[in-house]
Amino acid sequence: VADAVKALGPWISDWEILNETNTPRFWIRTPSAREYMDLLVPTGKLIRSLAPGARVMLGSLCGNDVSYLAPVVRRHYLRELLALGAMEHADLVGFHPYTGDCYVSLKGEGGTARGVEQGIARFFDAYPELADRTWITEIGISRGLVRLGHREIGRVYARWIRGAAERGVPVYLWCLQDFDDPEYGPLNPERTFGLAGVDLRINETGLALIEALGLSS
Repeated sequence: VADAVKALGPWISDWEILNETNTPRFWIRTPSAREYMDLLVPTGKLIRSLAPGARVMLGSLCGNDVSYLAPVVRRHYLRELLALGAMEHADLVGFHPYTGDCYVSLKGEGGTARGVEQGIARFFDAYPELADRTWITEIGISRGLVRLGHREIGRVYARWIRGAAERGVPVYLWCLQDFDDPEYGPLNPERTFGLAGVDLRINETGLALIEALGLSS
């Protein structure tokens, strides 16, 4: 952490401490809010000592912490962190409001969009005190096993971005580029979320998003 902050501090002002720590995929074992606090407190202090003015973000949540997503995703993990005083050591919260329809679905454009929007609303209903301290740090739709085409996905993304903007919440799409990683099998949906192909050229989804937002390519 010290090496990263010293090298990148002039360009990076916001530091997220790990990712989706409410899942064993990233926490490696059963997620524990108390164990995460043991990491957060000294790491946050270190970042702030090396980069005065930098902001610290809790490791973003998989899901919205309220709705059921998968058996391995621990709900109410953020509530446990708040009870342990996490926001005394962090400035920002991030979450990933995926639904199952982002991966495998026969739903149309409206149903897919509304499912995520409802999850976002439930998060802010549960944690209104975090309304001005929360980012949506990851959301997207895998193209492989859903009913939506490129143009529909682009419109859904634009809808989510505008909706988050109305709340004053930054939103980041997962991810910019499709990838071909041998650790991910050919049917793994995480390979096909990109706005660009493996060759880094903007794909049809990216072009559809640009069009839906009224931007120039």
